[in-house]
Amino acid sequence: SSLVDIRDRYQITKAWTGDPCLPLNYTWEGLVCSNDTLSPRVIS
Repeated sequence: SSLVDIRDRYQITKAWTGDPCLPLNYTWEGLVCSNDTLSPRVIS
């Protein structure tokens, strides 16, 4: 999946679950999320 690709590219080694774009105050560093829909999406 795309999230696995992102995890591998950024070499995230700690356990992670959930949406990297939510909650808005805790989005992953280095990601750009689109928050204009009901489901935020990683766009870069």
